[in-house]
Amino acid sequence: MGKPLRVAGPFFVLEGHDVSTFRTREAAAGSLEAIDVRNNEFRFFAADGTELRLTTRIDPPRPLWAARLPLMLRSFVSGRAEERVVVTDEVLGNFAEDLRERLLWYLGAVPAKRRRLTDSALVNASLAELGEELARIASR
Repeated sequence: MGKPLRVAGPFFVLEGHDVSTFRTREAAAGSLEAIDVRNNEFRFFAADGTELRLTTRIDPPRPLWAARLPLMLRSFVSGRAEERVVVTDEVLGNFAEDLRERLLWYLGAVPAKRRRLTDSALVNASLAELGEELARIASR
């Protein structure tokens, strides 16, 4: 098995016109609903514009012997099998310019008094600068 893909945060989840930012892949995965991932509601990006595939996984129930039971029976034995969101290492492509444009649009809608970047600085900001600005605003 290969080494895990190394991509740096912050990480961004796009849903429609909304943009969410997370420090880690795990934090992002933990905040997303499995049904929405199955319905392809989200796009997940690393700070450099690398888009990674989101998927869901059903964790085996406890106790371990119950994992051999059919899924429907597992819930009776040990509670519900938990479906969770996973950010995979599968790269869907690098969409740095698309992500930059989305962050630019999103940050442009944030009141200027909440931003460190002025309107003119926003237009000329790099993807990294826009990502840092959004992460800073989100952490407040």
